[in-house]
Amino acid sequence: MNMLYSYFHPFHPQGVTDMIVLTTSHLSIHTWPKENDASLDFYTCGEHDPLSQADFSLKGFQAKRVVIYSVPGTATVSSSLSARK
Repeated sequence: MNMLYSYFHPFHPQGVTDMIVLTTSHLSIHTWPKENDASLDFYTCGEHDPLSQADFSLKGFQAKRVVIYSVPGTATVSSSLSARK
């Protein structure tokens, strides 16, 4: 994976949004310090494992609670969306 673009926006008095666009993926983080909350999004294509990336990233947060949603393969999502038409 190669980084194509990175955008970082700090909010005042606190919080950040960061988006990193990669050749086959993207990573994003949004934080809400007043609520002690952060949202990370790892989207990958190919053979990269987003769960290992999430595990690595979460170690720095020292979170008391973590919820991970994993949606395998875009073909499954596209099929379910087509069925709703």
